[in-house]
Amino acid sequence: MRFRKGAKYSRLDLHQILGGDLQSYLPHKEGKILYGAFTHDDNPQAPDVVLVGQGPGIEAAAELFLAQAQPVPVFVKRDANQWEYCGLFHVAKDSREPELLDDHTRRVGRPVRRVLYLEEIAQAPSAEAAPA
Repeated sequence: MRFRKGAKYSRLDLHQILGGDLQSYLPHKEGKILYGAFTHDDNPQAPDVVLVGQGPGIEAAAELFLAQAQPVPVFVKRDANQWEYCGLFHVAKDSREPELLDDHTRRVGRPVRRVLYLEEIAQAPSAEAAPA
């Protein structure tokens, strides 16, 4: 299936097409991130900036994404069960700078352990999302 930029999909659609679970922000399988699913409550600058929270699974998924060369489809939640396709992205850089983390923590009201800066990858018109 090919995703259309700006089109909205349900989380079940994403799960059925790409795999992974229905709740993670970075669903993965066999050590590979399948896609990104970010909310504006937790990531107000998504899809360009992703704020990694606290917890072993959350931080481990961020590590996988950082190590992965292959870009992934990224979706941002726009409404109840409406995830907008934003394009294919990879992590361009990250930061654990304490002042930056403290600033983001204050702004979003939850602990932020790392900031991921994503970059969109140009995609050929015939490119399709590969199922997991």
